[in-house]
Amino acid sequence: MQPTPTNPSRRVFVDTGGWAEIFYASAPHHASADAFYQQALAFGWQLVTSNFVLSELVPLFRSRNFRLSQTQTLDIITRIRAYPYLVLITVDASADQQAWNLLYANPQHPWSHVDASSMVLMRQLGIAEVLTADHHFAQAGFTILL
Repeated sequence: MQPTPTNPSRRVFVDTGGWAEIFYASAPHHASADAFYQQALAFGWQLVTSNFVLSELVPLFRSRNFRLSQTQTLDIITRIRAYPYLVLITVDASADQQAWNLLYANPQHPWSHVDASSMVLMRQLGIAEVLTADHHFAQAGFTILL
């Protein structure tokens, strides 16, 4: 029996760390992230991410912490892109500049440019929740789900 969606319009941004937690079984928050992903799929929630986030996944999965092959890494990217309710945003020049501005305006926070670009997109789209364990998003006022 298919579950009845409780919030079919829920939109959550998925950060690099969130995707890693979903698709890497040895990740510390894998069980929680996978349960969230399965629930999102069952309820038709929109998962929003960016081309920068997907690009950042490649070196992350190839790093010594993960040691996935290029084929395994690309398979994960393909699976992400096949998520039926995925909204993949391309970071344009304006959002890129806003991300740099955000970094310059917050020198006390060692956020990455990818994180800053994600924060800019989340604000533009009115998204408050992010699937990640990265406390940088909480510092910026977002709700982290892991």
